[in-house]
Amino acid sequence: MGMLITGLPAFAQQGAAPATPKWRPKAGIYAVPGKGFENACGEFQGLIVELAESAVSGDEWNCKITRLTDTAPGAIRLDMTCDDYNLAGSLNEPEDTIYKEVLLLKKIDEKRIVFRKTLNGEFKYPEYPASYCPANAQRAYLESKTQSKAEAEQKAMKQK
Repeated sequence: MGMLITGLPAFAQQGAAPATPKWRPKAGIYAVPGKGFENACGEFQGLIVELAESAVSGDEWNCKITRLTDTAPGAIRLDMTCDDYNLAGSLNEPEDTIYKEVLLLKKIDEKRIVFRKTLNGEFKYPEYPASYCPANAQRAYLESKTQSKAEAEQKAMKQK
């Protein structure tokens, strides 16, 4: 039997399948769909994803991404250090307290994601769907960000 198996021609193995590109959410503002979606987008109150700047933010919280991990196709985990004005107030801690948080993001399609974020290091709320905000809100956010950055630079120059 061993002679028969070793005598058979070997089939050519196909090359490794091309690696599927790792999913990353589009940079910009996402908001929970439904009532208030347009308002949340227009006031930049949704989830703001800026992976190129290692930043994620929301309504009165800002995070710096310390690690990005691919957890499954179309899913990532962001380990972050965050400041959270409302959390600090509810815990009677100084406003500048830094918290270690985790944000889980999953792709639904090209314009929709699901997210879940810890609060003070614990998952206390379910995951939420979020849709990419319309182009006019994205443009307004970028303009506002550019203006804020210019104002901060001017203020820094005046202080020197």
